[in-house]
Amino acid sequence: MNGVVKHWDLRRGFGWLKVSNGRDYFCHIKNWLETDAPTVGRAVEFELGPGRNGKPDQAINVRYVVNAGAAALASPRIETIDGVDVVVRTVEGA
Repeated sequence: MNGVVKHWDLRRGFGWLKVSNGRDYFCHIKNWLETDAPTVGRAVEFELGPGRNGKPDQAINVRYVVNAGAAALASPRIETIDGVDVVVRTVEGA
């Protein structure tokens, strides 16, 4: 399945992936195959696996979709903007 990272909570280690039909799938960090932290808006591919304790299916074996001509994203860093800590990631080579 293909989708994008819709929301990710770095502190809690989970988030949601959105697919083209509008459905969202839960994803836990243990099912994330990349070494970089999940980034909102990035395209991903994944499989579906059973949810825990009767919950709906969840995303497993999640990885970024690699585009040959895509610009590289720098590692995320935390900055404080107006007193709020935010995760910042810049585009390199764009």
